Amino acid sequence: MAELRPNVDQAGLRAAARTWMALDPDAETRDATTRLLQQGNEADLAEHFGERLAFGTAGLRAAMGPGPNRMNRLLVRQSAAGIARVMISEGVPNTAIVGHDARHRSARFAEDVVEVLEAHGISVMKPAGPVPTPLVAWAVSKHGLGAGLCVTASHNPASDNGLKVFWSDGAQIIPPIDARIATAIEAAARDRRLTPHPGSGAVNTRRLMVDRYLADTLDQVGAAGDPDLQVVTTALHGVGGAPLLQLLGAAGYTSVTPVPEQQVPDPDFPTVAFPNPEEPGALDAAIALATELGADLILANDPDADRLAVAVPDADDQWHTLTGNEVGALLAWWALQRSQGLPDRLLATTMVSSQLLEKMATQAGVHYAETLTGFKWLCRPALAHPQWLQLVAYEEAMGYAVGPGCRDKDGLLAALAVADLCGRLLNTGSDPLAVLDRLTREHGVHTTSQVSVRFDSTGWARNRDALVARLESNPPTALGGRLVESVDRPSDDLVRLFLRGGDRVAFRPSGTEPKFKAYLEVVEQVAGGSRAGERILRAARRRAGTRLEWMEHEVRTILGAPVPGGPVPTGTADGNPRLDGRRPPN
Repeated sequence: MAELRPNVDQAGLRAAARTWMALDPDAETRDATTRLLQQGNEADLAEHFGERLAFGTAGLRAAMGPGPNRMNRLLVRQSAAGIARVMISEGVPNTAIVGHDARHRSARFAEDVVEVLEAHGISVMKPAGPVPTPLVAWAVSKHGLGAGLCVTASHNPASDNGLKVFWSDGAQIIPPIDARIATAIEAAARDRRLTPHPGSGAVNTRRLMVDRYLADTLDQVGAAGDPDLQVVTTALHGVGGAPLLQLLGAAGYTSVTPVPEQQVPDPDFPTVAFPNPEEPGALDAAIALATELGADLILANDPDADRLAVAVPDADDQWHTLTGNEVGALLAWWALQRSQGLPDRLLATTMVSSQLLEKMATQAGVHYAETLTGFKWLCRPALAHPQWLQLVAYEEAMGYAVGPGCRDKDGLLAALAVADLCGRLLNTGSDPLAVLDRLTREHGVHTTSQVSVRFDSTGWARNRDALVARLESNPPTALGGRLVESVDRPSDDLVRLFLRGGDRVAFRPSGTEPKFKAYLEVVEQVAGGSRAGERILRAARRRAGTRLEWMEHEVRTILGAPVPGGPVPTGTADGNPRLDGRRPPN
């Protein structure tokens, strides 16, 4: 997120707005710029024209509107020109795929991307209509393309849009490619040569591409679906609804019921406050339908179908939405069972996800990798070691890459894998919660949560950097009653505290908004291990839950956030929150 410069010159802002308006091909945003100029509000002008939306490893994502700090046709065209220039300079194949989701303006933005790439001599494959983001990453690897571009804002609010970029290895871009693209975009904005050679490339509309992607996805898992498994699905008004039904049907699942009011793409996401399966309430409609039908499983994709939420019923028919860490552990268990006897298997996760996966990998004798957050990094161990067989790479934010060929999170492939897992378990008299109980007995309770605190955007960069530095140099001495034994800072934006007994807290600022996140994990051993009874297991979970709640209070105080049920922290004499790890008031 760009931080606006203070005291931006009013005359300069108005001149920048008029220049942008003269270049803008879109009548709607030209009219919006005219209104901003007529209103003369300096803060509004600065918000749209005072900075340029930064291009990073996640590409672009922002609210739609006029100006270089919003998503609009001119910004998209400039960005496509920069990407095309770097494709040419880097010598990757001069072929690309351009896809888009079903958000407002996505189809128009995709047409602009296609036109600009083609005018740079790049041949473009374009699926017919909206497609899941994972299809774009798949196509780059499948067809040996130079890049994949997808117009999507994933699970952001309806007012947002974005542009995600995959490079020739089928993975999201990383340094230094991201910086080179950012520089090239700025150059294209200055020289305005966005379509230098119209007609020099080619455009090939692929109408059967979704079918081919789904066929490849089916091959990764197999078509041994249990027709008796009762599945409820929801696309949360995104593009994954029809493809997931087609995929499950081809695999043999015949008892699949979508949430009807969320099945068809709708860019306004009318039935959910936020179209993010992680958000509380996002699965309410699916749970209500699953309860009515007596279903065995809920599969929920986010709007561009690269993430997956899973819910399952317990013995009392109460529904449990599994965490990303729980789904990651289940997929790893499933993949280890299926791949027994194969050499050089790999499990991978991020530095803020649960430590359970490492214990599972050690027990199974397979390779384990831990990376920085995001699939731009999670795919790197498999790319760096092509002789290794990637089983599962996952992040706690409900993103999963299943199988050796998957280079980015794929919510449809993960959904099929979870359905296979559940069908096989139910046929043996077990279920996913029983597997999680088994893993808990063997490796201990691993209870996780996240604390997220939003900051004022004014001075965010300065406050963010100061807090990260303070957490590293002056960490709390204890959290949740456990001593902090060590601190590491594996990247500029990540500080981790390791506590006695295996507990861990990772602090990380958001890369897209003024928000600080803390990822908490409490580890509690289960007396008796695999032989422990239900009562001992419940007691261990209660102890872990109590300590986690204690830690959450302390972490909120550290981040300067109000403690639920307690007073607003006043901070120390210098205005900074205390880092003493004291127990919060009862």
